[in-house]
Amino acid sequence: LVVNGQLTLQDKSSCFPAQILLKSKKFRLDSDVIDCCAAPGNKTLHLCSSLSDAASRVLAFDIREDRLKLMKERCKVSGVMEKVEFFLQDFLEVSPMEARFSNVSGILFDPSCSGS
Repeated sequence: LVVNGQLTLQDKSSCFPAQILLKSKKFRLDSDVIDCCAAPGNKTLHLCSSLSDAASRVLAFDIREDRLKLMKERCKVSGVMEKVEFFLQDFLEVSPMEARFSNVSGILFDPSCSGS
């Protein structure tokens, strides 16, 4: 399963940011979440596996095209492409008032783990 990409091994520390967000009293499991420095996708995959509501999405931002491409490949192999919307964009340059973010109730921000 690991070799063909259907299972992603992660250490505990890489799972903490998503778990803390998902356990927050203000986060709704039926809502969307933004991963603002997402590639190569470990935390995005973790979020997708935890968001059971069919309408929930992860809005994944990254500024590097090569890393976002790798993330798309990983999401495809893992079978979660329908749950992820990819943005080759700096998250700090978007307006939170845009309609596409109206269902967001959480933001995952873990730049120390990101090469972006």
